[in-house]
Amino acid sequence: GATVGQTSLLLRAALTDPDLVDSLHLEAEVRPVTVGFTGPNVPDGPAVGNGQIAWVSVAGLSDKTPYHWRVRAGDNTGRSGPWAAPGGNPDFVVNVSHPPLAPTALGQARGDGTGILTGAVTDTNVVILSGVVSDPDPGDLLRLDVEVRPVGTGFSGPTHSSPVAQDGGQMQAVVGPLPGGTSYHWRARAMDQSGDTSAWVSYGGNAESATDFGVAGTNRPDPPTLLAQRQSGDGSPIPVGGTAVANTVVLSGVVSEPNAGRQVLLDVEIAPVGQPFTGQPTASSPLSPSGSTATVTVGPVSENVGYHWQAQTRDDQGRTSGWVAFPAAPGNPETDPDFTYRVLPPPVRLVFTVQPTSTRVRMPISPPVVVTAQDANGQTDTGFSGIVTMTLGTNLTGARLSGTTSVAAVAGVATFSNLAIDKPGFLYTLRATTVQPPLSAVSASFNITRK
Repeated sequence: GATVGQTSLLLRAALTDPDLVDSLHLEAEVRPVTVGFTGPNVPDGPAVGNGQIAWVSVAGLSDKTPYHWRVRAGDNTGRSGPWAAPGGNPDFVVNVSHPPLAPTALGQARGDGTGILTGAVTDTNVVILSGVVSDPDPGDLLRLDVEVRPVGTGFSGPTHSSPVAQDGGQMQAVVGPLPGGTSYHWRARAMDQSGDTSAWVSYGGNAESATDFGVAGTNRPDPPTLLAQRQSGDGSPIPVGGTAVANTVVLSGVVSEPNAGRQVLLDVEIAPVGQPFTGQPTASSPLSPSGSTATVTVGPVSENVGYHWQAQTRDDQGRTSGWVAFPAAPGNPETDPDFTYRVLPPPVRLVFTVQPTSTRVRMPISPPVVVTAQDANGQTDTGFSGIVTMTLGTNLTGARLSGTTSVAAVAGVATFSNLAIDKPGFLYTLRATTVQPPLSAVSASFNITRK
C-alpha cells in the first residue's frame, strides 16, 4: 500500500528448488489493480543459486496509478513454480512528485481591489498581485511568490508571497508600502510544500525595461496594513467570518505616513452586512507615531447580526488614505460577514450521558462519568463552557467523594475522569450542578464494594 515516488522499482524474493543443482530466476507480473493477472509481463531477473535472493527490475510504470503484483520462481530447465503475491490492495501506488505549473492569469490591483492597467500609475502604495496557481499532484500545498523591483533593477529572488492553500487556485500577494514616484516591474512563480517551484512568469508581456505599474508620489498617509479583529475580552483573534463573544470588538491596523514627523490614526467604519459603506468613520483610534499598530474598540454591536468593516489612515492634518476593506488578502465578498456577535440561549437542563457504575472503594469510577448541558430541544448546547460541579447525592454512609469534582464543559460536555468514593455502600447517587445558569441533575444509583 506504500507510495513510490518513481516509475521503476525492484521486486525481490528468496528462491528455492528441490533440485539443488538448478539455477533459478525470478519471474514477475505487475499490473494496475484494475487489470487482472494473465501471465508474466516483466523481463526475467538474472539467475541465482538455490536458496538465494533473486530480483527483477520493473520499469515504465504509470504515474498516479495503484498496482498489484505476483512473482514465481523459474529454473534453468524452463519449469516454473507457483505464483506468490504480497496480497495488498493495492500493493503499491506510483505517485511521482512534480513541480507546480507556472502561474496563469496574472493580475495587479490597488489595495481596495480595483484593477491597475499595465503601465498605469496608482495613487496607493499598497498593491495586490495575483495569479492562478496549480500543480499536477493533488493535495499539494501551494503559494504564489512574486518579485517586485523598480524598473532598471534586475530580478534576483522573491520579495513577497501569498498565504498557502491546498491545491492552489486564485492566490494573492499583498505588496507594500512601496516608495512613491517609482515605476515597477514584477514576475511570479508557484512553490509547493517541498520547495519545488515553477518557472518564473513575467507580468505584462512587455519588456522588462517597461513599466508594469507605477506608484505616484504622494503626501497622503499610507493605507493601513495588517488589519485584524480581536475579542475585546482576552484579545484573541476573531477569524474571518468568526464569532465575537461580547458586544464590543477590537479592530486594529498598522498606520504609516510618508512625511516625517507626522502622527496618524486609524479610522474604521463598520456596517451590518447588506448595508453599504458610507465612507464615514464609525470610530477612530488616538493619534500615534507612523508605523504604529493602532486599535479601535467598536460597539455595542447588535446581537446575531453579521458585520463587515473597512479602515483608512488619517494624519494630524486631516489627510486620509484610501479605504481598505477587511480582510485585505485573500478578500471576501462584502455580502459575507467579517464577524458576528452571536448570543445563544443558555442550556435548560443537565443530563448524565454516561452514568456512574458500581466499582470498588477508592477506585476511579469507570468509565468516566459524563454530564451534558442540553437546550430546550434536547440537543447538546455546544456553546456552553461553564463549570459543572459534582457532589454526592444519596450518601447513606457519610462517604467522601474525591477526584476532580469541578470540570469546565467543552462544547457543552463535562467529563469526570477520576471520581472515587472512600466507603463501601449501596444506592449512592451523584449530583451535578452549575451556577450560571443554576441547573442540577441526579444520577442513577450505584454501589461501592470492598472488592
